[in-house]
Amino acid sequence: MIELENNDSRFEIRLEDRIRLSGAEPVIAGRSPEGFELDLSANLLQYRTDSCSLSFTVRPEDKNIIIFSVEDYGLENEMIPFGFYAGALPDFIQGVSFWRYAPFKAWTVPIRVEDLQSLKADDIQFFYWQYRDGLYGAAIPLCGPSHRFTLGQHRQGFASLSEKSNSQALINGPVLAIGFGHDPYALFQNLYHSGLMAMGQAENVAAKKKMPEIFNYLGWCSWNSSGLGHNLNEDHLIKAAKSLRDHRIPLKWILVDDGWFQHSDKQLDALEPEPAKFPHGFKNLIKTLKTRYQIDYVGIWHTLNGYWLGINPNGPLASQYSGDLFYWPNIDNPNAPESPAETCAFVRPEKMNSFFDRWYKYFKKEGFSFVKVDNQRIVEEMSRDQYTAWTLADSLHKAVNHNAERYFGNAIINCMDMITDAFYHFGATPVGRTVEDYFPYEENESYCLEKGNAAAHVLQAIYNALYFGQMVIPDFDMFQSHHPDAVFHAIARALNCGPIYITDEPDKVNGEVLDPLFLSDGRLLKSETPLLPTRDCLFRLQDPKPFKAFSRVGRIGLLGIWNCADAESVCGTFSPADVYGIEGETFIAYERFSEESVKLGKNEKYPVELGRLGYKCFVISPLQNGIALIGIVDKYNAPAAIRSFQIDGNKLNVEIHEGGLFRFFSQKKPAHVWLDDKEHGFTCDQKLVSVQLPVRTGQICYVRVDL
Repeated sequence: MIELENNDSRFEIRLEDRIRLSGAEPVIAGRSPEGFELDLSANLLQYRTDSCSLSFTVRPEDKNIIIFSVEDYGLENEMIPFGFYAGALPDFIQGVSFWRYAPFKAWTVPIRVEDLQSLKADDIQFFYWQYRDGLYGAAIPLCGPSHRFTLGQHRQGFASLSEKSNSQALINGPVLAIGFGHDPYALFQNLYHSGLMAMGQAENVAAKKKMPEIFNYLGWCSWNSSGLGHNLNEDHLIKAAKSLRDHRIPLKWILVDDGWFQHSDKQLDALEPEPAKFPHGFKNLIKTLKTRYQIDYVGIWHTLNGYWLGINPNGPLASQYSGDLFYWPNIDNPNAPESPAETCAFVRPEKMNSFFDRWYKYFKKEGFSFVKVDNQRIVEEMSRDQYTAWTLADSLHKAVNHNAERYFGNAIINCMDMITDAFYHFGATPVGRTVEDYFPYEENESYCLEKGNAAAHVLQAIYNALYFGQMVIPDFDMFQSHHPDAVFHAIARALNCGPIYITDEPDKVNGEVLDPLFLSDGRLLKSETPLLPTRDCLFRLQDPKPFKAFSRVGRIGLLGIWNCADAESVCGTFSPADVYGIEGETFIAYERFSEESVKLGKNEKYPVELGRLGYKCFVISPLQNGIALIGIVDKYNAPAAIRSFQIDGNKLNVEIHEGGLFRFFSQKKPAHVWLDDKEHGFTCDQKLVSVQLPVRTGQICYVRVDL
């Protein structure tokens, strides 16, 4: 049980007879006010000086979570940075912060924290750490209803500090959530659940969300394929659809990414597509894609503010909203801050819902089925000198989310979204990108997490899923099957629970990479949980050791292992216990590429060695009544092809999607294997049973095994 203490007007938290946080106090104008007294009673931190009185409520939640909220404080800009200094962390040994990096500040990267002085000054969206006795701690900034907060280094520890604001209204709301626990995954879940409840964002919990049916199938995006939109046009989309169909890739959806707009220097001129690129509009194109190439769904991309620099203030679209626009100065290239600022425009908050209602109604009429909303980090620039980022983001996201639900049944992908005013406003929308853009393979590419190779991309995506996975289904972005590291990427997508989509150029499709991802109708074989770092990798980052991540399909575990380090080889171990939450005492670990299997106790370690950019893909299956199911081993995610199974005495009944090479471990050699009540052949090698099933498109194989 957490204990709150007053030590010489400094707030402390004690847990398990040890001080976990010490010296906490308010921050006004970037420093702690002098001469204040602390009154700690009824979970109220009352700070008083001769000139002001400041109150924070401290609400201990269940499961060792604490919410800090400020009570009715009149904040003016000269008081910024304002917030709460969480204090020092006695016996801190290691931590990881998730920092929103420049220049665009759209994504976060995990950064090792060896001491609290090494924390970044601001823009930390999530921070977890470990004490010397093994206890974990974690903290997140909370926001609203008027101000946005961010974590950052302060004095001997860290603080949750307010941004500079244009509002002088009372601050009255949550500022910070801190939690502790011996189970880091439960800690992170409890922390976000409590924090979201405190902010009034109860619907923004991943456990309440369901993947839109569209994203359960393989998709294709035009972005990299079209030269980042430069070559996007009607013909390119037709060629891509035809190429994938010719290669027998059962594509179900296409996303029309950037490059379709009528714009002037990245400022929107119209809601309809560029006539030179799409001379027949969208409706006829979508009809062709659906009827000729069996593409069931087509989606459309736009930014949160319409286009990158908003609406052209001097264009035809702006004239339709005369008197309903607001303006802000924006530097298009953050790498050149000395460059002149553009005057940008967008509709005022009170008109945002009608704007997106009009646009999404048009999209729906043209035949689109979903949207991708990019550039969600733009609000802090749009709000400058007029609104608070939090309140403007609230208006924008409510307008987008409401109309995405109305017209597309919540089929939306959030993107460039790793900032509190974006991800705390996801609402009921289910999918969010957790990683910087996919960058195709290049010679001499780097391991830089901010713009690196396949190893950097996969590692960043999986770490960021630790906190994004609390709110949305993590999207690891598109990839290309024809590049050298395609399988490295594909495994990460297959072991995750998010959408899977490619951006292959026409006639450069590698079916051998793609086929193990899906069934014959394009339905994806993926996990039921986000792909997350194993406990012993929570602080590993890019150390020269194997990087491991786990997920699950029902009771069966999945374990991906990669060499994400800039090293020729890495050595380490894995065990079934690496799969968090898996039940059982004895397991079979089956590796897809080597086709090797080994019997292990839950905590028994097994060696693994990987070369540069090497990878392994394990099924970790519990041994039950002498049987451990592996699944269809032609697929990366073998157990996802199992629809259901039952072990009843000396009989095993399994329902399998479509068929393929089915494998399972059996302590006893089967007496008979039956397929649809007809005896079927099998082989048994060192207790690993292989059954080659015929591939039946869209059908279920009913297998019975007599032991």
